[in-house]
Amino acid sequence: TVTEDHATSLVLARSGFSAVFASEHVANGLAPDTIQDTFKQRRRWAVGSLQLLLRYDPLTDYALPYSHRAIYGSSSLVYLTWIVYVSLMLAPLLFLWARVAPFGNGIFALTDAV
Repeated sequence: TVTEDHATSLVLARSGFSAVFASEHVANGLAPDTIQDTFKQRRRWAVGSLQLLLRYDPLTDYALPYSHRAIYGSSSLVYLTWIVYVSLMLAPLLFLWARVAPFGNGIFALTDAV
């Protein structure tokens, strides 16, 4: 995958290895210089995380403990949260334009019953 460090840690965790926190500085890295480079980097991370999700499927990998499945799954799925945000932003517009309640009657059903 594009995010080989993430995939390597998943494979090692699946094999029974564990990770520990190192308080000392052990590596150097580079940061993007421009906003365009930042978006390119984030896109690369998103693609790599989704590749990890599709290739290794950590959500249903029973060789991993539940906590590892939750962490690897959530770190891969976080890049899809934009779908929820866009849906929630468009829901009021859908209601105003088409008079369609996107989530059912909700509070209106409760007030009519009183």
